[in-house]
Amino acid sequence: MKREGFEVQGRLASENGSRVPRSARGLPWLPLILGAVAAIVLLGVSLIFWVASHRVPYLTDEALAAAEQQWQVRKPDNYRIQTLVTGRQGATYAVEVAEGQPVSATRNGNPLPQPRIWGTWSVDGMFRTIRSDIRARQRQQQSPKDPNQLRLLLRAAFDPQYGFPRRYVRVEWGQSSDVSWQVQQFQITAPAGAAAQHGDK
Repeated sequence: MKREGFEVQGRLASENGSRVPRSARGLPWLPLILGAVAAIVLLGVSLIFWVASHRVPYLTDEALAAAEQQWQVRKPDNYRIQTLVTGRQGATYAVEVAEGQPVSATRNGNPLPQPRIWGTWSVDGMFRTIRSDIRARQRQQQSPKDPNQLRLLLRAAFDPQYGFPRRYVRVEWGQSSDVSWQVQQFQITAPAGAAAQHGDK
């Protein structure tokens, strides 16, 4: 009896030693779960861009040309513009323009130290960005591979008074470089000299 008892205990010990805990057996599924979560997040971001873009008109070459012409006629020499940018490197940018030139800029309230990038989020800089995207879209249209399948979707809404791009959406299918912006504030400012003269009076 004792011998049989030892044999039974030995078998149980062997089985318990080779048994894999439930938590360990579930670990191989962890990468699949994380991958599914990442895919859902990416799909959600794409859906947000898709919904937002459908509230903004498609951008045509004619609409861009008309808006640029309106801006050239109506643009003030001195203004401040604040823009919310969403996408891979989203942030809030504010630019001060004096006598037609950008003189300062901030990103999320922090000054940008390099003057060469101050003009990126001025109105003229925005138009340069849009023109670059328009040229990229034209190259896709001229591509002999599949001219009917455009991967670059551009939408824009322009300010009715001044013509600057108040909202802009850039979506490139199959890429993670989707970007949109919305102008939160556009304010005409007084020239620095005029402010000084007013203070002297």
